[in-house]
Amino acid sequence: MTGTAQGSAKAQAYQQEIADSVYEYFDKILDEREKEPRDDLLSHFLSAEVEGNRLSRNDILDICFLFLIAGLDTVTATLDCMFSFLAEHPEHRRQLVENPDVIPNAIEELLRWETPVMMVSRVAVQDTELGGCPVHKGDHAIVVIGSANVDEAEFPDADQVRFDREVNRHIAFGGGVHRCLGSHLARLELRVALRSGTSASPTTRSSPAKSSSTRRASAPSTSSRCASRRRGRGVGTTPPAVGHMPGPAALVPVTLFVPAGRVGVPA
Repeated sequence: MTGTAQGSAKAQAYQQEIADSVYEYFDKILDEREKEPRDDLLSHFLSAEVEGNRLSRNDILDICFLFLIAGLDTVTATLDCMFSFLAEHPEHRRQLVENPDVIPNAIEELLRWETPVMMVSRVAVQDTELGGCPVHKGDHAIVVIGSANVDEAEFPDADQVRFDREVNRHIAFGGGVHRCLGSHLARLELRVALRSGTSASPTTRSSPAKSSSTRRASAPSTSSRCASRRRGRGVGTTPPAVGHMPGPAALVPVTLFVPAGRVGVPA
């Protein structure tokens, strides 16, 4: 909420109200699809089975809610990072203004460099070992995607932003079975936004008083998605791509953002 302190009672109440309204919206649509199924995703959810079990209404509502919010904060955060970088690096912005065909490559490079979603949580389903560190069944692990995206073993000149990088196997969208379902839509949105933004404001620069270094020092943790590169490797090894963890362990997501009081989340 604009003008309201993050985490305040007023902000949380408003967020809860909006989240509940999203659930109510999808609940109504699902009622309609039960009466008159269509060839769409919601109708398929109603008849889908997982290991022989039908999805419950709450399961489907949780999935619908996640689908809706997953592409909101992530894309806006990515644009925050990208336009901030371009404002602070006019030479890179000039490349896009003079040659808009570079924009697709620039997006991939900025996704690698900024990595708006810096880390993801996983839980081990069996014992294994990563980089010499034992991991036991049930242990929670934080996979630092931002670290992997500046891995010198994978990216030549990893600490430089190069829009002419020919091979860019970043994992800003995750990887394997956990790869972001909306990555193609996100790329399309980012291309449209960068093309429009650079053509409409070809010489925008940031104020020294509001540079990213200042914002990063004072902003709440949610703004750390635009934080400067984490060149430290934490436990001394670059985390592998999500969905391609070494060893026999299979890792699954353990954290989802859903409104308080919904399935699996204490009120």
